[in-house]
Amino acid sequence: MGETIQFPKDFLWGTATSAHQVEGDNVYSDWWAYEQTPGHIQRNDKSGRACDHYHRFAEDFDICRTMNNNAFRMSIEWARIEPQPGNIDQQEIDHYHQVLDALDQRGMTAFVTVHHFTLPMWFALRGGFVKAENLDYFERYCRTLAEAFGDRVRFWNTINEPSIYAMMSYLFGFFAPGEKNFFVFRKVMQNVLAAHAIAYHTLKQANPQAQIGLVKNIPYYTPYNPQNPLDRLSAKQHDWLYNAFILEGVRTGKRHRPLGDGDVLPGLAGSTDFWGLNYYNQSRCSWKWPIATHNNGESHRLTQTGWAPYPPGLKANLLRLAEFGLPIYVTENGIATDDDDWRDAYLLEHLRQVHEAITVDVDIRGYFYWSLIDNFEWEDGWFPQFGLVGFDPKTYQRRPKRIAQLYGKIAKANAVKKEWFEQHPWDMSTMDAAQK
Repeated sequence: MGETIQFPKDFLWGTATSAHQVEGDNVYSDWWAYEQTPGHIQRNDKSGRACDHYHRFAEDFDICRTMNNNAFRMSIEWARIEPQPGNIDQQEIDHYHQVLDALDQRGMTAFVTVHHFTLPMWFALRGGFVKAENLDYFERYCRTLAEAFGDRVRFWNTINEPSIYAMMSYLFGFFAPGEKNFFVFRKVMQNVLAAHAIAYHTLKQANPQAQIGLVKNIPYYTPYNPQNPLDRLSAKQHDWLYNAFILEGVRTGKRHRPLGDGDVLPGLAGSTDFWGLNYYNQSRCSWKWPIATHNNGESHRLTQTGWAPYPPGLKANLLRLAEFGLPIYVTENGIATDDDDWRDAYLLEHLRQVHEAITVDVDIRGYFYWSLIDNFEWEDGWFPQFGLVGFDPKTYQRRPKRIAQLYGKIAKANAVKKEWFEQHPWDMSTMDAAQK
C-alpha cells in the first residue's frame, strides 16, 4: 500500500482557481456573453455570482490556512482591469491588491495567472488571438499588470493551457467563441505562443527577480489499441500537435510545422523560468479519430467530466519536463466526483507519482489541487464537483469536504503517511488493462 513519503523542505502546498470560475459577475468578458446563448453551456447554466469569491476571498483564504496551505494560484481578470479599450479601472486594480494583501497576511505565496481562457468582450470582438495585430493590446495589458503588481508578485503564470484554449475555443467549439475551424485554430496556437513570450518579457523587465512560467496541460496520450501501429502513430500525432508544439517552441524558439510555419519567434526560446504542469487524465488515440481522442476504454472508471484518471501519466510528464532542467510546479491536478473515497485515493496516488519523480532528482517545488471550491466549470456548467470545498448556492456558505481535512494533514506533515495510503488505496482495476 506504500510507505510514508516526505516532500522537500519549503515545498508549496496550495489550491488553484481562475477568476471567471469563482469571482462572479464578470460582465465585461466574452465568456459572460457566451453563456447567455442557450445551448452553449450544459443545462444552460450561467456563471452568475459564481462562488462570490470576489467578495469572499478572505473567507476562502482562511479555509486555505485551515488546510495548512502556504500558496494559492489565482488569475487576474483582464475584463475587469480594462473593461473598455484603454480604460483602466483603478478600483479593480485596488481590489486585486487587496486580494494579494490578504494572501500576504496569511503567509501564502501567490501564483498569478495573466490569461486563463477569458477575454474582454471588446478584445474578442476585434478578433481576439486570431489576429496577430491584436497582440499589441495584450502587451499593453501586460504592461498594466507589470506596473501595478510587478513589485509584489513573485510568481507569474503567463498563459494557462494554451493548447486547451485554442483547441476548445476554435477547433471543437466548446469554449467562447465556439468556432470549429482548423485553420483558425492554427493561427490561435501561433499567436498564444507569441502572447506567452510577450507576457514573459514584459513582466521580467518590470521585475527581473520574478519567476515567470508557462502553464501547460499535458494529457497522457496513449494508443487506443497498443498493438495497432496506426493507433500508436495517432498518439504520437496528438502529442506533437497539442503538447510538443508548445514545449518545443519554448525550447527552440520556433513555431514548428504543421501548426506553425517553422519561423523563429524572437524572445520565445527559453522564455520560461519554470514549468507549470496541469495533469488530469490519459486520452486514448485511434487512427479513426484524426483530431479527437477517446477517454474511455472497456473498463476505465470515468469522472463526472468523462475523463479517465491515470496516475502514472503524471510521473511520466514530470520526467518529460525535467529534460528542460527547470523547476516544476504541479499547477493543477484534481478529480470531478462526488465519491469521497475515490477523491481521497486520487489525491494520494498522484502525490505518490510526484514523490517518485522527486526521488529521481526531478526539481518539483509545489503542488496545487484543482480546485479550492466547486466552481463554474466552463462548458460543463455547475455539475462537475472538483472542489475541496462545496458551497450552498443560495447562501454561499462554504462546506469543506472530507478531503479538505486529509489535504490539510498532508500539508502540515509535508508528507503522505503510510496509514493514509492504507486507508485510501487506489484501485488499479479502475484503469484499462492495456494501460496499467
